[in-house]
Amino acid sequence: RLDEVDLPERVARQYPFELSGGMRQRVALAASLASNPQILIGDEPTTALDVTTQREMLDLLERIQGERDMALLLITHDLGIARERANRILVMYAGRLVESGEGADVFTHAQHPYTAGLRDSDPPLKHRLVLLPAIAGSVPRPSEVAVGCVFAPRCDRADDRCRTDTPELNGTTSQVACWKPITKADTPHLIQIATDVQAQNTGTDLVVVKAVSKRFSPSAPLALDNVDISIRLGEAVGIVGESGSGKTTLARCLIGLESFESGNISWMINAPMAQRAQIVFQDPTSALNPAMTIGASLAEALRVGQRDKSEVPALLQLVGLPAEYARRRPHGLSGGEQQRVAIARAIAPKPKLLICDEPVSSLDVSVQAQILNLMNSIIKEMGIALLFITHDLAVVRQVVSRVYVMNNGRVVESGTMENVLLSPQHEYTRQLFSSVAGK
Repeated sequence: RLDEVDLPERVARQYPFELSGGMRQRVALAASLASNPQILIGDEPTTALDVTTQREMLDLLERIQGERDMALLLITHDLGIARERANRILVMYAGRLVESGEGADVFTHAQHPYTAGLRDSDPPLKHRLVLLPAIAGSVPRPSEVAVGCVFAPRCDRADDRCRTDTPELNGTTSQVACWKPITKADTPHLIQIATDVQAQNTGTDLVVVKAVSKRFSPSAPLALDNVDISIRLGEAVGIVGESGSGKTTLARCLIGLESFESGNISWMINAPMAQRAQIVFQDPTSALNPAMTIGASLAEALRVGQRDKSEVPALLQLVGLPAEYARRRPHGLSGGEQQRVAIARAIAPKPKLLICDEPVSSLDVSVQAQILNLMNSIIKEMGIALLFITHDLAVVRQVVSRVYVMNNGRVVESGTMENVLLSPQHEYTRQLFSSVAGK
């Protein structure tokens, strides 16, 4: 079984914590195949994986599917994967099937407004947009879905019939459940490509990392190996690389959550750490205290920055949330709303640097677009620097002006986002870009 998923025999004697994310996913696949299923269901099987490991995993699934003549149902919010891998795509919204069709044609010739909205929200790799198209609002809870089209409250094409009558799937090769489907005669949404992506202030260094090395145990390989980076005031900087490359370890060293053996981190401002840097983590659900109201969490963060709790409503407004959310607890918010609260909490002490560690990797593309637009807006309004850590190259393309590429604890390439994208010098960087699905 392990051989079928390209794992060595020794893995059978190892524990899960001894394996990388990609290896654990291969073990899960081997277990799923043990009963010789006729259909394999992959529920976001590559969401937490970097682009190179993701491509390896998808190639493996495709090979096994062909060898076993097995059906594969792939559930994903990554439109690139759906475009590249699926023979047929089904689009669901609020528990209902709204569109289906052959492969990438579903997105190329989208008929349902929600499908078109997803397609337009998907960040491009080749260029940066002034503003990412995003679907306003959020997916309703099951109890909120009553009559009519489930997408009508968020649809700019909706009329009275859409709000009262439920559409059924219609069509042959492609099907759509919509009273006012998009046709070729409809004018597509215009997008504006950004030509100036320079930071607000690139003249003065905020923090300089020089020759930093870090090892988690004497026998372990270097997690950080002689790393040099710099971040200037008001600058948006990205760090990309596969899992285990040292991205998060570097961020934790920057903010004081990890120590390091050698090297130096020099801050060019004299301020408490809470006002130097704050961090936004990948999973807002675990980052927010479930016992505290949103208002209490933000008030605590404001207090750290010597600001009054009366600023909570303004802070919520800054991240696009109504003031009444202060009385809610995290479980009463959607994933995107929770991440907005996490961002609000991070900027409450008015830090000079906002560190975002995979902040949108668990969100669907429409919510992801909302959060990326919000971050770009906050950077511009507050003039703070941003360190954006991700394995999603199309996402980082939409946020940063300069990027570092890390591999095995080392910085292997750096430069402006434009130059690294168009003319990558290191073989690893070229491999990263070539692994991006559907871009």
